[in-house]
Amino acid sequence: MPVHWTKDHELTICVLGPMSSPRALDANCRVIKKAVESLLVEPEQESLLRRQGIATTSVEIPEEQHGANIATSIFSNIDVADLVIVDISPRGNDHDKFSPNVFYELAMVHALGIPCVLVCDTGEVPFYLRMNHIYVVESLTAEAVSAALREPLHKFLLNDPALDLVANPTMDFFGRPIVDISAAAGVAAAYFENLINRALVETGFIGHYENEFQHLITCRPPDIISHTYEEDFQKLGILLEQELGVQLTKKDLPMIDRNSRRGLSGLFVGKVMIDLPTIAYTLAKSPRFRSLESRILKMLKGGEPTPDQQRVLHQASERLLDQFESSLQDLIFHRSKETAFRRTAHSFCTFENLPAKLLELRAV
Repeated sequence: MPVHWTKDHELTICVLGPMSSPRALDANCRVIKKAVESLLVEPEQESLLRRQGIATTSVEIPEEQHGANIATSIFSNIDVADLVIVDISPRGNDHDKFSPNVFYELAMVHALGIPCVLVCDTGEVPFYLRMNHIYVVESLTAEAVSAALREPLHKFLLNDPALDLVANPTMDFFGRPIVDISAAAGVAAAYFENLINRALVETGFIGHYENEFQHLITCRPPDIISHTYEEDFQKLGILLEQELGVQLTKKDLPMIDRNSRRGLSGLFVGKVMIDLPTIAYTLAKSPRFRSLESRILKMLKGGEPTPDQQRVLHQASERLLDQFESSLQDLIFHRSKETAFRRTAHSFCTFENLPAKLLELRAV
């Protein structure tokens, strides 16, 4: 159960449900908002809010969103919500006519791992939610909703560890929210800040040491499943020796000023720095890849992966490396728009293409 929601001293609750006319006083979301606001001012809940240091509370509903892009406003409310209450009731008297918009929004809530309470005015729910706890009310009145939500809201305010409001089908499948399962974007951001940005920003090392450093090549690991960084680094050295007759030379570029905090060390061919990112190998330990790997191992029951299963794992690892590279390209592009940054002084390369790239750059 997340406890970080109290850090900003504000409780933000987002209510989602089938949208009605903004003026409709009996809209489901308006009814739920009224019920939640009445619960929050009950003495017991007020006492808990004070104990948690909450100074303000807000309950947002789609009917109160304005502007040209209501979807953006709703997504913004979801993104910053501490708790989301979703009305999954079918529309009208048709028990099979659920709102597509609501389930699209609910998928976003599940993907972000935000605590969520489901409310419904019928026992009939879609297949994917039948394993979730749903608070069923006979009719969506403020009184009925208050009675149904009093206990879960109280436990949420208590940070009761026994109350799991993040559980959902995708969470059960992957073991954690979708936002947390692929590490590629986070790994790319760390690599960008620790090396690429420091190296290629105009006031950084490439601008200060132009006579020694003119280009940075990031080499894509050939295989992050069965290879180690040390094995691939050795192969990289052998490749350069065989193809170009050159060796990697270590250079230590001293700290520029107090703002750079530390110098820059790297392996060079001429004035070209060649980096095989060690951090990329950690993608094989990322939650999404480990989840896929464990599912395949379960099927094997102690045996060896078949060629088809090995291909699935290899494809998944390549996809993670694609995401890593794509995220880096995006970070480089945006940084070059924000500040003086030598975007063209960076290249991605496979092992196979590295010799040709070095010849192109006249590094040898």
